[in-house]
Amino acid sequence: MNNQELSTKFVQMDQELRFLWQEANEEKEMSLKERKLKQYWELYKAYKKQKEFLLALAS
Repeated sequence: MNNQELSTKFVQMDQELRFLWQEANEEKEMSLKERKLKQYWELYKAYKKQKEFLLALAS
């Protein structure tokens, strides 16, 4: 992956996280909100690992 592809991937990952965070915070029912926040956290951790891997691969 070149730098442009990495940059595009990171922007996409960030947009997905922001969307999920916003969706969770707009949720009124607490059980749904908690589930969406858990999804956000799991996705955040996965993206963090993926980002580290891609950066290491690119260097």
